[in-house]
Amino acid sequence: MKRSTTPARNVSGLPKQPGTEGEPGAAGGPRTGESRITGVIVLAGGRSSRLGGTAKAALTIGGVSLLAGTVAAARGSLRSKERPVLDAPVVVVGPEEQLRPLLATTATTGIDKQQLFFVREEPVFSGPAAALATGLARLTTMTGSAGYVLVLACDMPRVPVVLRSLLDHGLAADGVLATDQGRDQPLAAVYRIAALRGAIDRARREGIVTNASLFSLIASLEVARTTVPVGSTADVDSWADAARLGVDGIPGISPPDAADDD
Repeated sequence: MKRSTTPARNVSGLPKQPGTEGEPGAAGGPRTGESRITGVIVLAGGRSSRLGGTAKAALTIGGVSLLAGTVAAARGSLRSKERPVLDAPVVVVGPEEQLRPLLATTATTGIDKQQLFFVREEPVFSGPAAALATGLARLTTMTGSAGYVLVLACDMPRVPVVLRSLLDHGLAADGVLATDQGRDQPLAAVYRIAALRGAIDRARREGIVTNASLFSLIASLEVARTTVPVGSTADVDSWADAARLGVDGIPGISPPDAADDD
């Protein structure tokens, strides 16, 4: 992925892009009306094999599931300050029967259930690229290809910190992703929907979506990077991670000794 520069901000608080008078911008910049986030995708359907099959999304902090915290943080960030998004639909990729109950908490009070959607990649467990492609396909049935999409993993306990840095950066040509200690985080990112959709279509034609990496999927995109606070994108892959990040288990389920998976 090529590094792009941060466009200058305009008085609206969004970055001023080439082509904002109605013409396409250089390097794929958005047209008028497209410089806004129009939806959110949260990936929440992995195997959680290092957690013994315990769903990451269901782990809790202070009684609130990681999924609920992620959705609430995303919606809250988009509603704060001068952000132009009030009712962006949220698409959760994962098993609805397991995940929808996790969102019936005070952390998501005020979210219009009509703006909350669940989908599952096919085949199930076919990787994050397939999951993102499925989520985007559902989102674009509502939003079309205009604007940008906020893409998040469900298992980053410090996601509010990430979102502050990510959304304060401003929107770049094909998007912006978080970089934590020099590591790009494609599931803490904002992508231009048309560009991401094009990358997915190309990958599908080449037969490289199923079980593909996200980095291969977005390799052709012109994205900017924004450095986020150290450790803010740390995720929960194991019980040791959960213990280190202050994440609790699921009520009524005793996790194994965290040292067992080091």
